[in-house]
Amino acid sequence: MTVNNRQLLATTALHLATKQCEVPRKLRDVINVGYWTVHQQDGSDRYLNITEEYWAIKESTFASELVLLRVLGFDLNVDTPYPHIVSVMDELIDESLRLNDGKPSDDMWRSASALAWTYAGDSFLSADICLAEIPSRGKCLALACVYLALRTLGMELPRPFHEWCQKSGGGATAENETMSSESSVVRLVCKTQSYDWGKLGNESKVAELASATAGFTPRDDAPYAELWMGTHPNGASVELSSQKPLKDLLTKDNLGEKLHAQYQGDLPFLFKVLSIRKALSIQAHPDKALAKELAQKRPDLYKDPNHKPEMAIALTPFEALIAFRPLSEIASHLRSYPEFADLLGSEVTQKFLAQVESAGTSTSAEDANKNKEALRLLFKTLMESEQDAVSKHVQQLVRRIENEGKAGNAGSLDELVFRLNRQFPNDIGIFCALLLNYVTLVPGEAIFLAANEPHAYLSGGRCCAVYLLNSSLPKSSLCPSFALDCVECMAASDNVVRSGLTPKFKDVNTLVRMLTYNYGPADRQILRGDRYQGSSRTTLYDPPIDEFSILRTVAKLGEKETVKPIAGPSILIVTEGLGKLIYREGGVEKFQTADQGYVFFISAGVEVTHEGKDGDFVSYRAFCA
Repeated sequence: MTVNNRQLLATTALHLATKQCEVPRKLRDVINVGYWTVHQQDGSDRYLNITEEYWAIKESTFASELVLLRVLGFDLNVDTPYPHIVSVMDELIDESLRLNDGKPSDDMWRSASALAWTYAGDSFLSADICLAEIPSRGKCLALACVYLALRTLGMELPRPFHEWCQKSGGGATAENETMSSESSVVRLVCKTQSYDWGKLGNESKVAELASATAGFTPRDDAPYAELWMGTHPNGASVELSSQKPLKDLLTKDNLGEKLHAQYQGDLPFLFKVLSIRKALSIQAHPDKALAKELAQKRPDLYKDPNHKPEMAIALTPFEALIAFRPLSEIASHLRSYPEFADLLGSEVTQKFLAQVESAGTSTSAEDANKNKEALRLLFKTLMESEQDAVSKHVQQLVRRIENEGKAGNAGSLDELVFRLNRQFPNDIGIFCALLLNYVTLVPGEAIFLAANEPHAYLSGGRCCAVYLLNSSLPKSSLCPSFALDCVECMAASDNVVRSGLTPKFKDVNTLVRMLTYNYGPADRQILRGDRYQGSSRTTLYDPPIDEFSILRTVAKLGEKETVKPIAGPSILIVTEGLGKLIYREGGVEKFQTADQGYVFFISAGVEVTHEGKDGDFVSYRAFCA
């Protein structure tokens, strides 16, 4: 049976594209799309039955795929003009507004952008153009399409064409291609992570920020939990124009010679944005010695040998459980929550209460060690409880809270317990709310979490009680309006040891063994930041570790804030507003348009001026110096 050659080539190309872009589709679905597109005018059925014709197309597609791969030299990395058009138009519009006092009009720029996009699409009709083997093909094609669009509409460039091409990094030589990647400030494309606890679709701050990159379209039913900015192999960032991995661009010059040697030519931190729909697991991160041990023993679970101290800065009101409470509070909970004490058993409960009473307010090393040992025994007993017993006592506790009318006491421990059970029914982690400090941060406040300290980010906020108790809502409802967002930075690691509030693997033995069992109020772990270089517009969050610090800069419309050179590398993300980043390179002033969601790598030793263009221009900048 003969297969339509155009249909076959289109089906093969579409099938390869879905695999290359990591959005796999069933081959049968791809075949049906190709078949119906070609035959829809002749009244054919939309879907092929499993017949001789279907098998002929399928076998031909396999053969065609191999031929097409050989023609492409097995290189499926295609540099398309579309992201470059976005970048070029952003620069062009911004420069024209600055130099020409707002002319041409917004309508003209929209027309020029649409026409350039159309010309780029038309270029794929010519194999001579779209397959031409020239350096920076996508960027050069983008410049040509934009230039042609401007000429078609009778619009003028803000400077001579050759100067504009050079400024836009579109020269047709390998040297010019490298210059773009080695610029002092380069824009990055960053990866999202879709963990179950993330906020869904366009409701997610992560999805909102990631949408600043052309081609990213969030799915309504998909969770977008984290945006990763850095070089970690599980979600490495790439440079926008060249699509080169950020790690490949790092040198002694842009890292600084000292840090280049200290961290083996890599970034020492991983920068993130989190958008949280429901509680994260009760967890801790190992120190360097334990991380190395875990990576050797269980590389399937712990994939790198690095420690992971971390800091989170609230973008919205933000809840968390952090570190063990003062022992007097835990003792009080054992008395006021009998379900908790019954689960632990009288022997462990009485031993803990006796130690707390005996030690009192003593701060001696001997009493502190005894306190920690009593706390360790209590926590170990809780974590090793049988699930049937946990379920029984959680249900008793939740039923009592509801019967006593305390589930709606917004911001109370009872409301938190009730809410956690809605998210993770009968989970052991619910009782951890009675052991760990429950804190609520306002935007701009931060928490620092050292290695081997228990914590969990929560969700919902204090406004959720009425939402959860509304009988007209589904029992599975969460609080979309009160999901939590934060920026987070950590040492470059993805090691997590979990024990509750998660469907993932719970490594209880490791967690019990690794914790410091330090206890006390949470205030010492909350950071409110300090003025940076005496400025009221930039705040420094500086945890007691070497790998990272964070700057938060806010520039209102028309304001400028200059951040002096930092001795090490940094990554900056714009979380609100629109502005410009102005810097000097080779003695020449340059700038980058910086819209919400834009992420930039900034080389060591570069002074950067933030200029607000629309609303509050807010950015967060992780750095190591």
